[in-house]
Amino acid sequence: GIVMDNSGVEKEGPWHLSRSVSPMVGVDYLHDSADKTVVAVARYRIPLPQGGRYEVRISYSAHPNRAANALVTVNHVDGIKNILVNQRNAPPNKSAFLSLGEFNFAEDALIVISNKNADGHVIADAVQLLQK
Repeated sequence: GIVMDNSGVEKEGPWHLSRSVSPMVGVDYLHDSADKTVVAVARYRIPLPQGGRYEVRISYSAHPNRAANALVTVNHVDGIKNILVNQRNAPPNKSAFLSLGEFNFAEDALIVISNKNADGHVIADAVQLLQK
């Protein structure tokens, strides 16, 4: 699949690098420092080799201080899908990635992770796209 780590994202707001909790993709991940006075947004703009259907998966390091409602927005050909991710729970089956579902994309994929209205730390590590 195609993987974009946090080093390639467009960041807005109070994101900080961390290595405190593993597992993680690459050497670090972004966390929002739980400061909810300013919204933090991480935009993963991923160029695709071809349009089509892709499974969207995200990576984060689960921990009890994480948000139970981290906002992930998938912008796809058929519209926009907002998904609340409980980052307190690890992805299933000891996987590094949590599947958000399958979506149709044209040339690029845009996945956005935000701390808007989050109730704990929000983590932005990596996004993976698997062509179907």
